[in-house]
Amino acid sequence: MVKVSVIIKTNRTDANTDISFWKNGKHSEIVEDEIREIWQESFRNISSFIEPTLRSLALSKFQDFELVLVHRHPQEILDIVRKYGENLKLKLVSEKHSIWHDLGSEYCTISNAINTGIIWADGELLISADDCSIWHSELIGEMWKLWQNRYYGIPKAVKYVLNPQKTETDRWHERTQLKYGVIKEETLYQYKPGDYWMPTYGYCFSVSLSDALAINGFDESLDGAMHGEDGDFGERLTRITNVLRRITKSKIYFFGHNYKNVRDYRLVRDNRKFKEFIGQRPYPPKRIRANTWRPTKEQCEAYKQWHLKTYGEIDPNFDKCMEVRTFLLKNLRRRRIKERYGSKLLGRLVYSSC
Repeated sequence: MVKVSVIIKTNRTDANTDISFWKNGKHSEIVEDEIREIWQESFRNISSFIEPTLRSLALSKFQDFELVLVHRHPQEILDIVRKYGENLKLKLVSEKHSIWHDLGSEYCTISNAINTGIIWADGELLISADDCSIWHSELIGEMWKLWQNRYYGIPKAVKYVLNPQKTETDRWHERTQLKYGVIKEETLYQYKPGDYWMPTYGYCFSVSLSDALAINGFDESLDGAMHGEDGDFGERLTRITNVLRRITKSKIYFFGHNYKNVRDYRLVRDNRKFKEFIGQRPYPPKRIRANTWRPTKEQCEAYKQWHLKTYGEIDPNFDKCMEVRTFLLKNLRRRRIKERYGSKLLGRLVYSSC
């Protein structure tokens, strides 16, 4: 048993042209002084964007954690992961099956990926972030100490964006123009009821395993598209916990790169609006536990008509939102204990150094 489970979801395909920009720590003078050394070390001779994340986690001063790495096609990164098995307690798990997997790799399944991580996590505290991240060496330890004092730590998030389309500051990010055409984005925080509970860029958050199970994880009816699942999780979480949030002193850094073959949410589904039609917004949400019900045909059809009117088109697979299966993560975790290497329903354990 470990104190912390770090869940990293990596279910998107990198645009390879961006690797050469960051490789070997090039342009590291644009990053903050406190992260420069780890940044240079983490980008040394990389062949994939998952490597800097693994290297920075291996440099963590807090050691009592496991890394649960969830990938839709884990064989693609197996050789890279094996290199870090001696330095990390690591599980590489295939994402449990989702209907969206059958429809194409361009559909995002963020909720399904994080729920797979929850099924395989053994830590008391869960910390999750995207795969394109550099972790400050003190961050995991600081988040564990905050949890010991009954706070959920939320890391200050900084992202260095390549070739951004929009550079102005908005309500969520403060943006600064740097050299080489890079924009530095720093997260701005909103803690009002109804706002996103986890406004860190890249959906970085911490939550106890018990609280995550109490609300049955992330809502998989919001999969297919690429946004809205983090706010939904946080809004449901605020209904069942008295744990306060605190921003960490240590930061998490994201390096900007593009993803190939990701469907635009305006074609698949605008999840923020979709939640209104299924009764999850405005705050407070009607249902606290996710994945225990399906949207009705009437709710989906009403939203579909709004989407067509607003955006002029909709993904032909939109109706698949009604086919999301129901489950309890607690039950799936019990099955995982019995089925040592997992299954299609649970995700499969491909590699473990634990």
